[in-house]
Amino acid sequence: MKPFSRITIGLGIYIIISASFMLQVRDFLARNFGNSAIKLILFSLFSLLIALYISYILYKRLPIYRIGLSLLGFGAAYLLILWQPFFAEKLHILEYGILGYLALKDTFRMDKHTAINIIYALCFVTLIGSLDEGFQWALPYRVFEVRDIVTNVVSGALGIIQFLIYRGK
Repeated sequence: MKPFSRITIGLGIYIIISASFMLQVRDFLARNFGNSAIKLILFSLFSLLIALYISYILYKRLPIYRIGLSLLGFGAAYLLILWQPFFAEKLHILEYGILGYLALKDTFRMDKHTAINIIYALCFVTLIGSLDEGFQWALPYRVFEVRDIVTNVVSGALGIIQFLIYRGK
């Protein structure tokens, strides 16, 4: 059995490839809608993600303490978004959070111990984050930063934590 689904691998590939055009997307949004619209778009995406996930948790009738833990995780992710100075890196927090969630979900299909699954998922997120930054190093208008790899892995870990809260592990 393959450890990661096509959706998870596809999201990883999209994250890497989007490095080549995310600056242009940000410039387009800023030019046509203004910088405050970019903040509103990010806040809206983040809020929509929270609403969808909380709705799903409520649908599954999970205990209120898990919902509270989940909201704390989203709060940590939002603080990480505020800490990031660049649009692309702010989006990466959302993308890598989803990537971490999906990666751990996929590894749970392999019937391994929870700790092994977490290690597989973190390794996958770290690999994608490193490839993403390596790709940015090759682009003339992007910059390679180790700090971004760390942020990507932390974001992936927050997604992994969300999955663990959902699963109750």
